[in-house]
Amino acid sequence: MLSNVKCSLETEKVSCGAVCGQLMDCGYHLCERLCHADDCGPCKAPCGKPRKLCLPSGHHPCTRTCHAPASCLEDEPCEALVTITCSCGRLRQSVHCGRCTTVPMGRPQAALKCNNDCAVAKRNARLADALGITAESREKALAVTYHESLVAFARANEKFLTVVEKAFHDFVTSQKKTQVLPHMPPERRKFVHDLAAVYRLDTEMVDQEPNRSVCLIRRLDTRIPTPLLSASIAASVPAMPSLGKLVDLRASSAPSWRVAATPSVSKTAVSGWGHRPASVTPVAAVSNQPSRLTA
Repeated sequence: MLSNVKCSLETEKVSCGAVCGQLMDCGYHLCERLCHADDCGPCKAPCGKPRKLCLPSGHHPCTRTCHAPASCLEDEPCEALVTITCSCGRLRQSVHCGRCTTVPMGRPQAALKCNNDCAVAKRNARLADALGITAESREKALAVTYHESLVAFARANEKFLTVVEKAFHDFVTSQKKTQVLPHMPPERRKFVHDLAAVYRLDTEMVDQEPNRSVCLIRRLDTRIPTPLLSASIAASVPAMPSLGKLVDLRASSAPSWRVAATPSVSKTAVSGWGHRPASVTPVAAVSNQPSRLTA
């Protein structure tokens, strides 16, 4: 331990360890060295100013070491990436910009040619336009309708539904072919099995009781349904009308000796994939007889 001393004294070899942050002599960058007592020195940060030849189509920064106050020399080709497309815009490819003083318009790039998939997409678009099919009608046709048993179980187990939907989303968006879920009770395994069918996932049971669980198997047509079950439930719940502030008319009356005892109800809390019994606070019995005062 040292007594209070000035930060960054050369004789004491003390530093607060924070970044300096002082404005460099270039007037554009900040010093990124740790707190120091000497001068910040020349600026060695990348310039970062936009190249004028690349404007206004792209704001490509100068990658040379800071050279302020001199202007940016754009004699070297710009290495920033730009995107080129085919005529229909379906195919995309990233190439270097290449603009410099000798080639102001950049390197000549051969336009991408549409392939067979582009022709199929164009034909499908023309067919959809002739039949009056729009994106909204297509989404409505693909909308999922959930069975009543799934909706009822999900309403009663909202936390478990959130866990399952996240697990399904992570699996579908990953590159995994299979995934074994944690063990769970039979009623939850049935729910996972039924909901997996909506995601177009195959399932099989693995292990033995009480560690029996569900294994998810990816299919070629596996997808994330629209809407999700949680979103479908939230959309179907009507908004409760506001009744305003309620006034307790019994508050002004004399205090009663009768206290309504709260019944002890056994509850089961949801914890991940399994069950965890919630702790219940016992309620003390209250006597209905008035207390006697002793002189």
